[in-house]
Amino acid sequence: AGAQVLRFGEVMGGGLTGALVPLQAAVLFFGPGQTGKSTAARLLESLLPREVTASVTPHEWQSEYSRAHLAGKRLNIVGE
Repeated sequence: AGAQVLRFGEVMGGGLTGALVPLQAAVLFFGPGQTGKSTAARLLESLLPREVTASVTPHEWQSEYSRAHLAGKRLNIVGE
């Protein structure tokens, strides 16, 4: 659990500072229901200005038009 907490802190910090943007990193919160995954995503999203967030599904990444919505964004949050 300690490594997961550390990794979560890195994701939160990277998302807030934009440090993950050059890496074009994808982070998945995966696990059983009711464990805080959606809450963590909403928390991170709430801490950033709306103009630096997007919600483009992986399926939509195939479209150049959809990928264009990711330009200049720090965070792309997609639910289940």
